[in-house]
Amino acid sequence: MPVKRKSAVSGTGGITVFMVLAVLTVAVFAVLTLSSAMADQRLSEKNAANVQLYYEVENRATVAVAAIEAAWAVSGSDADSFIYGEAEGLVTEDIFWWGEDAGQMALSIPVEGDRTFEAGIRLLDDANGQGRRVEIFRWNLMPANFGEVISPMDVYF
Repeated sequence: MPVKRKSAVSGTGGITVFMVLAVLTVAVFAVLTLSSAMADQRLSEKNAANVQLYYEVENRATVAVAAIEAAWAVSGSDADSFIYGEAEGLVTEDIFWWGEDAGQMALSIPVEGDRTFEAGIRLLDDANGQGRRVEIFRWNLMPANFGEVISPMDVYF
């Protein structure tokens, strides 16, 4: 009895289907990787812009506090008189300031996107021979809507 040989052509259908699925899987993962990389790049650019903005505003606050500290060191006034008199001309027009408690003042610098940078400083008189100096007790970037009550409907819808 003659031996029947299997044809080599009959096994190629399964291999073809497997190769098509493998190539399709690799293509899907390539698209997902590219999409993830692009999202990471956008996030990094946004973060870099926010960090640059923060340091620019922080520099403006540092300059304002340094001017106040220098004027306070040579002033002959008490803290409250200094805050409501001499300090008025030390800060620029776009920096808002106000007196808080006795001997304290706050600076507020508007930032794009309805955010503000706030600095709270305390004017200290000559204590223990250290001379007149300024102590910073608040130094932060306040988000938009800080302190507002947010309804659960705003969060979920």
